[in-house]
Amino acid sequence: QAGGGGAGVNDGPQLVYEPGRYIDVDSIAAKQRQLSGMPLEKGADKNTLREIMIVAFVPSASITSENAGFKNRHLWGSDLYTADSDLVAILHHEGYVVVREDPPSGFDFLKLTLHLRRHDHHRPFPAADRNYLRSRPWSANYDGFSLAVVKVEMLGGPNEDSLGDLRRPDSVIYPSPVKSPGEGESSDAGPPWYFRDSTFCFTLSNEPCLKYSIEVVADRGLDQESWTSYRLRTEVLLVENGDSRFELSACLPCATPFMRYRWAQVRNPHLAAIHGPAAATYPLGGELCWVVEEDLDWHECVWSEPGVTVRGIFYPLSKVSFARRVL
Repeated sequence: QAGGGGAGVNDGPQLVYEPGRYIDVDSIAAKQRQLSGMPLEKGADKNTLREIMIVAFVPSASITSENAGFKNRHLWGSDLYTADSDLVAILHHEGYVVVREDPPSGFDFLKLTLHLRRHDHHRPFPAADRNYLRSRPWSANYDGFSLAVVKVEMLGGPNEDSLGDLRRPDSVIYPSPVKSPGEGESSDAGPPWYFRDSTFCFTLSNEPCLKYSIEVVADRGLDQESWTSYRLRTEVLLVENGDSRFELSACLPCATPFMRYRWAQVRNPHLAAIHGPAAATYPLGGELCWVVEEDLDWHECVWSEPGVTVRGIFYPLSKVSFARRVL
């Protein structure tokens, strides 16, 4: 039993977290099967379960940015992680635990019930920025298995009140809409983001751009200045697929509490420069584009890895750029 209160924990496989030590899922699954008498899944090894539950004890001293597994980013993947990824790094990346510079006080061990799902030989493992922590990509052959976090239940510590700043904030919405700037507010969104592990290609107007991925358009933190919806106050998002280019721009000025957006198709993308002295004026005027959808709420644009769905219509995407907003 881990120190700091093992009593009262539900019966089941238990794990005391140590930085650099991976979760031995097969041994835990075998123990869970022994305790529960669950039937074997068809085609599964006798020692494995697809879904497992672990009661984990995480020392408070490990919930800090000085934790070697967290500091060195021993974390490969996003949503599905390699089995040798660090548990605290996974929980922070998923948003269940907030790792700070100093360890939390008031308890020796954080007690969690982890519901995990095991996947065989999943690859590649893409990198992603979440909660100010970037996971690592892994695209080579991988002989192990991957883990997905299904659910985490906080069982607490000796001082339940001290866990408040560790809990996942229920108020966080991802991605988040941004409110229209009020009177006297600055519309400067700051410098653009630059992306690691990105592939560069060329637009239909023969200008360098990023290969489309959901990471490029996803919100990159809890600060609204890192949200794509906020960035569209001073920029316009341009995406391409095949011979088509589409423009997503904010409707300014906006009379509603939240921003509204316009989705338009560019008429002659080969002639509409994005950057430089010959760049078109963005957002494009009616003579240079067709307005496909207008008065859009941010949540009516659903981004995914292959593309975007705008009011129920799916658009596959291959390239993405941001242009400076003039109007």
